[in-house]
Order: sequence, then C-alpha cells, then structure tokens
Amino acid sequence: MTEKRKSYSETLEKQLSEWSAEIKQFRTKAEGAKAELKVEQGKLVDSLQVKHDEVQGKLKELNAATNETWESLKTSAEASWQDVKKIFANAATKFSN
Repeated sequence: MTEKRKSYSETLEKQLSEWSAEIKQFRTKAEGAKAELKVEQGKLVDSLQVKHDEVQGKLKELNAATNETWESLKTSAEASWQDVKKIFANAATKFSN
C-alpha cells in the first residue's frame, strides 16, 4: 500500500471511529428521550448505523483494491462519505434540541 493510500485509509478509519462514538451518544439520548421522540430518534440512530456500516464496507473495498482500481473506488467512497457527513450533521442538529 502506498503512503498516500495508507494515509487516506487512516483518515477514514479515524472518522469512522468518531462516528461510532457519536452513534453511541445519539443512541443514549434516544433511549432517554420522551416517548414521542424516542421512536423517531431511535429510527434515526438505526439509519446512521446502517450508513456507517456501508461506508465501513467501502473502506474495506478500498483497502483491498489494486492500484488500478483504487482511484475509481476512492471516488465512489468519497461520494458516500459526503452523504454520510450530511446525515450525521443533520442528526447532530436533531439531537441537540
């Protein structure tokens, strides 16, 4: 693995770890929420977990990719990454209220 790929992978792994911690915090808040919010926030946390797992799968694909396929997989992963960032930002807003 080239240094560029290694650095990129480490950055993504760090972000995934941070998102895992946020999911745990959100889940705790959802469990302690009032009944009317509990279900809605629980669904949001579940969807965050699904997206997190999808991006984690993309990272595994990137790590296993050959040099020839890495760049195209990186482009796909970055698009997914941006989507997940938006979802997490939206969730953070909902859980801060």
